[in-house]
Amino acid sequence: MSQSNTVAVFGVKIAITDSSTQSLHQALTGQDAVLCVLGHTVSDRQVDVINATAKVGVKTFIPSDFGTPKGPNDVPEYRAILRKKAQAQALLEEKAKEDDKFTWTSFWNGPLLNRSMALFPNFGFDLMNHSATIYDSGNESFTAMSIGRIGKPIAAVFKHPEETKKRCVRLLAFTTSQRTILEALERLTN
Repeated sequence: MSQSNTVAVFGVKIAITDSSTQSLHQALTGQDAVLCVLGHTVSDRQVDVINATAKVGVKTFIPSDFGTPKGPNDVPEYRAILRKKAQAQALLEEKAKEDDKFTWTSFWNGPLLNRSMALFPNFGFDLMNHSATIYDSGNESFTAMSIGRIGKPIAAVFKHPEETKKRCVRLLAFTTSQRTILEALERLTN
């Protein structure tokens, strides 16, 4: 499913929608599952997609929850995103209680490395000037996932529906910290 103004070309059948309730119902009718990959700037539309998905009898919903940090967060930009994600999560849980055939699986995978590197290429490290900006102590670990690696866990939802239904699945591609990255850079740039 894609927005009506898309110019992308895919190797699968695409249902074009204007995001109206009628258009969403038409696009989602007859589908077994929805993998929602809305960007954070339009993540409020996910509620409409969830409502339409449940209304037309789709069995499985995977929310657009990839790469968003979970838990307390003092970064203002993330607080707004987290509010929208929490609203979508609450709605998924509500719909699953209303209809025991409706399930969802959410993935908590930390930052999507490819996207993060594009947005913040140095992650606080100025390689040209051999300097670093360390946040907090720098020892706080974080996990990350690449966009290319997230497909296998998504596919596993359909191979293991009972084990993954109505729950959040935590994914770890790798765990590191700013200090660990700094030590590696120091060894490499001696």
